Amino acid sequence: MNYIIENISYGYGPFLRLTEIAVALNRTLSTWNRPALGIIVPWLYGEKQREIMRQAFATPENQETSRLIFLDADLGRLLNTLLFQGGPFRDFLSGWSERTASVEAQCRKHLGGPIVLENLHGEKTAIQGPSITMELQRSPLVRFDVAPSYCVTFAHRSEILRRASIETSGTFNIPTDLLRSAQRAFDRVEDAPALHLMTHPGPFWDDSDAPKTTASHHVDIPLTAFLPEDPFPVEQQGIYVSASGIDRLDRLYPSLSQLGMAIYSNRPDVIPGSRYAPPSALRNKKIVAHLARSGWGALWSSILAGVPLIVPPYDADDDPEIFFNNRCIERLAIGRVYRPDSLAQTLQGLGSLRQNIQALSDKLTKRFGTLDGSRLAAQEIVRCHWREN
Repeated sequence: MNYIIENISYGYGPFLRLTEIAVALNRTLSTWNRPALGIIVPWLYGEKQREIMRQAFATPENQETSRLIFLDADLGRLLNTLLFQGGPFRDFLSGWSERTASVEAQCRKHLGGPIVLENLHGEKTAIQGPSITMELQRSPLVRFDVAPSYCVTFAHRSEILRRASIETSGTFNIPTDLLRSAQRAFDRVEDAPALHLMTHPGPFWDDSDAPKTTASHHVDIPLTAFLPEDPFPVEQQGIYVSASGIDRLDRLYPSLSQLGMAIYSNRPDVIPGSRYAPPSALRNKKIVAHLARSGWGALWSSILAGVPLIVPPYDADDDPEIFFNNRCIERLAIGRVYRPDSLAQTLQGLGSLRQNIQALSDKLTKRFGTLDGSRLAAQEIVRCHWREN
């Protein structure tokens, strides 16, 4: 068997979104009468990551698919030394700049094999590095350079850092020279893929200064997120809180308890007073709003469910991407940035936001013919890979 290697960044969204695309890619291969590829995912977040992936990909109807997904603990340990863990983003950029060359070399050595993998059911297997024949990227922190690579992202980190470097002084607690040097370093990392698939909407969508990629091939696609059609049943009207690998929702907790409505979450262990519900609960008409840090997985889920996204204000120590995401959400009028001590007021009058979300969905569907960006991405990657290789 040959394999796909995922090259991902921090948080739960990257490994979920890329694995959805890899699964869609295997479906596309089956229509081409080609064998399925194993899917290797860096194991970054321990048993919590395996639990999340089992819930998403090891359902009873997907047992065959789940047997093709493997976790790489050794690769995860290497990449973990580079991850943004939620502290000041300037510290992340400084540490990444210092360590990336060393970690990159170690990753390449590891991926030369042999490689010990573990599937979602705890079964171990060993493979040789040359069996990795494709790399999928989403916001990569290093270059693997072990197989032809294809990037699916909402915006390149180099572009985010470039824009951050020219924002008003004081917006970010990051020295401008660090932003610019990190931008140049990420330019090198992001230059590898043969194909760049840019999802819409993204932080700079409908922006007159839209970023231009230097990729040899660039294709626009709709959002790449999956949300089951059948809504998870909830008993009472309430709000849904998404917790991810990088959370800055603690400032919400006192306000949540004062809302007088049910709180549902995928992580009741970290959201006080919440009841467990999977993300498909967002499709339930009793969910009036979606609260989350403004990552694109959360926003795309809101769009698919037609539920306004409410996000915390930007913290100058956070990832600059979140600043631009918040700005995009308000520009498109499909969600709101709540202000301190005003969460209850923010939740009022959401009907117009729901209408805007529907209009955006209609616009995307008219342009692309579908909201299933994962399927379109898979088709483009298969065509490019087998044409070039």
